[in-house]
Amino acid sequence: MKKKKLASLLMSLLLAAGLSVPAFAQDFGDSAESGNPEDITQLVFSQSSYTIPQDQSLDLKNELTAYCGSKQICLYPDYEFSTDDTNLVFSVTSDGIVDVFESSGSATVTVRETNSNKKATCRVVAAKGGNATNFKFEPTALTLYREADADQQQILRVVPANGSSFNSTQRANLQAAVEEAFKENGIIATVADGTDEEGALQFQLDCANVDDTVKSASVKVSAEMRDNSSNKTSKTIRVTFRDGTEAKRIARNGTVTIEIGKTADLYDYIKYNSNASYGKECEFALDYYNENADSMDYAVLADDGHTIKGIAVGRLKAVANLVGNPDATVEIPISVVARGQTNTDDNNAKMSITPTSGSIRVGGSVLLTAKNVPEDSDIEWIAGDDNLISINTNGARATVRGLSVGNVVVTATVDGEEIGRAKITVSNAVDNPDNNTNTNSDPEDLTPPGFLPDVPIVVNPGTGDSLFSHLF
Repeated sequence: MKKKKLASLLMSLLLAAGLSVPAFAQDFGDSAESGNPEDITQLVFSQSSYTIPQDQSLDLKNELTAYCGSKQICLYPDYEFSTDDTNLVFSVTSDGIVDVFESSGSATVTVRETNSNKKATCRVVAAKGGNATNFKFEPTALTLYREADADQQQILRVVPANGSSFNSTQRANLQAAVEEAFKENGIIATVADGTDEEGALQFQLDCANVDDTVKSASVKVSAEMRDNSSNKTSKTIRVTFRDGTEAKRIARNGTVTIEIGKTADLYDYIKYNSNASYGKECEFALDYYNENADSMDYAVLADDGHTIKGIAVGRLKAVANLVGNPDATVEIPISVVARGQTNTDDNNAKMSITPTSGSIRVGGSVLLTAKNVPEDSDIEWIAGDDNLISINTNGARATVRGLSVGNVVVTATVDGEEIGRAKITVSNAVDNPDNNTNTNSDPEDLTPPGFLPDVPIVVNPGTGDSLFSHLF
């Protein structure tokens, strides 16, 4: 046992000397908006406790966020780690690599940022490790599209079960077993480079050689999972073959709002032509929000090419391009907000317009207002029929004036995304259209209750809002 502990200590010393350790956390790009280390106000671990299997390692640097107030984080802190463990269950390098070489025990790890002297602690717990004794498929069933290339198909993951990881022998056995089993069904399975955060084997599948008359297949994979055992572990996966349609168009599926220090997957904000079944791959780049923006570094892209992390409060955009089709491009506005802001009622309020319907006379008007819209957003008001109404816009407010009798819909968009519609009915200018007169009042006085006449919008110097804003 002592030899094992000494070996683990030696490993930790080597790690401290500069050897790399596999880490599955994302690496993000640089940002000119990153805070200065001396301005750090708080260090925060993503979890209060981490369970680490025996003979496994964890890089705690990837679990930390260094906040500079509520509006900025620091990407370049200088950390020092230490632990209160005296039982040789854990070893922690000064760079934050935790190595575990027992199957039970716990300790407290403390990190200090040397410039700001800010500290944080977390608990590490040792767990029983060992090699996996079984495997499973993810997904549990596959659909392959005949026209799609292998890199356009869904990835098959073979995931460790009943254990922490595959050892080198298990990985070799599984790779050979998967390749052979799929080959028997006419499918070429090629192992993808690297492993994911669960230590899974990943395979790209090519069904180009499968006969067109074959609709489905059951693929049985049998591999040796235990040393010195002739018993094989077997799993079966159902594969369905279909004629699919390649993605040809993309559109934006909402806008991104994230807090500093948090992440978002840009693929969650992309949608494809409705019949697309494969070829759903985009390339993303970050850019200035508009020509008046002075930075695009409020968020950065991860090395996976589609995950972003908020660095500082501000607005930017992501430009998405459908791989293989340079004409299929869409822009996704991104708002990076202060820490805790997405939990407030104001930020959770959905953008909308009010009122959503109204009746006006020819020559009369109604005021429409866009609610909960970010200050620097691009708001557009669109008339369904320019012959029936005119629209005079002033940012989040639009005055709709009746021109001719009929029904018309006004649509409001924010940064190109529709947020609401108002159905407007325009009627004759007076109650008696035969003589076109009104003995009681001017036409403006006939504006239905709840709607304002066409009046100038006066700004309240105390709040910046219209003096009429309380009416909506």
